[in-house]
Amino acid sequence: MASEHGWFPMTVVLLLLCYCKSSEGQVAQKMAALQNTYGQSMKALDRGNAAMAHKLLYKALKYCQDSELQGIPEAMKVQIEALISVARLEKQIGAFSKAVSFLKRVLKVDPRHLYVMTELGHIYHKMGPKYSRKCFKAYKKATKLRPDDHHLWYYRADAAYSDGNLKEALYAFKKSLSLLTKQEVPYDQVQGQKTLVWARILDRLGTTQQRIGDVKNALKTFTRGVEIGIWKSPFKRFHHKRLYTVNDTDDSAAVFREKGGVEAATSPSSSLLYPTALVSALKTNFDAIKEEVVKTSLAYEPEPEGLADGSWNVLSLVDIDRSAQKLVWKDGVQEAMPELTAILSNITEFKSCVVVLGVCDAYISRLTPGTHIKPHCGPTNLRIRTHLGIDVPEDCFIRVADSLPSRMSEGGFFVFDDAYEHEVW
Repeated sequence: MASEHGWFPMTVVLLLLCYCKSSEGQVAQKMAALQNTYGQSMKALDRGNAAMAHKLLYKALKYCQDSELQGIPEAMKVQIEALISVARLEKQIGAFSKAVSFLKRVLKVDPRHLYVMTELGHIYHKMGPKYSRKCFKAYKKATKLRPDDHHLWYYRADAAYSDGNLKEALYAFKKSLSLLTKQEVPYDQVQGQKTLVWARILDRLGTTQQRIGDVKNALKTFTRGVEIGIWKSPFKRFHHKRLYTVNDTDDSAAVFREKGGVEAATSPSSSLLYPTALVSALKTNFDAIKEEVVKTSLAYEPEPEGLADGSWNVLSLVDIDRSAQKLVWKDGVQEAMPELTAILSNITEFKSCVVVLGVCDAYISRLTPGTHIKPHCGPTNLRIRTHLGIDVPEDCFIRVADSLPSRMSEGGFFVFDDAYEHEVW
């Protein structure tokens, strides 16, 4: 219809209406494509096809970058889920830095995402001591989001401990313990498949008290674990669930020594666990083993738990993550140490401990002069540790539980149940 203004106003309005309807249709199509792609990635994960899932997740995230999908709640939800999923895949293959970058993108969308904040802490923990400060900050933010979660307070304390912030660690460990008590968490509560929650917190709190010189309260903390039935001795403080009873008839330190070529132990029950075949093979081939260890060019890494005053570096031999079905050595280890790996490969008890129980490993320790490995306990009572001195100067000692310190020597063996408290200097 004509008017004094001509045809243009009506024409412009009609064109705009047509454009808006076309734009809405395009957005709906893009949203459908995003949801379909993300759905396909989840199906690929269900089928165990991680590579295809990875590819599809990246494609979904590319859809999310479209300006027309910005600010749409459904698109934002899919974006967050896709970012978390791809971060998990990157974490599984050890690409921790990439995983962190994807999780940080989630926080730009949702700064209060508790799972992501907690997962950042877990990944920083896996990345090693250099990331302890970032690990602590992530867990600290997580405890602010959920202040009644005793697990998060434990993680926060553990990160502070690794960062050397003992005052903060003591505070957070006590907070975790108070929540366990207040919430009446059962003493036999297990986290995951094997971690005894009460045992873990009592051990770490007491160890922190030891480090700041509060020995009296440390002993009280350890004794509490005995009183509630977790441990039989304040010196034996494992925190992994027992799969079967090991050495529970002997409350003294299970320490084995060689005397005149005859293996002896502190009690008949513990002597049954002495690794005779392993010690014999290592002793017979000591010169070859020492040459392999001294000559290796494989890289040592700092001991990850921050247990030493001084410098303690380790060379791990077993690839624990890949040893679920069979014993797998880390890259280059078998070529660099053929004698040592051949011996260990033929020790049935060692292989079973690695593959079946997942609680054993093998590594070379290198300590600089003056280093003190602080008192600590191993996580489980399912293993016996065997120490072989390779290049040992005078006046090096190890103490287990309340026994007198033992001098370590080149070619000498020291075998013990490392669920008991021990230290080296």
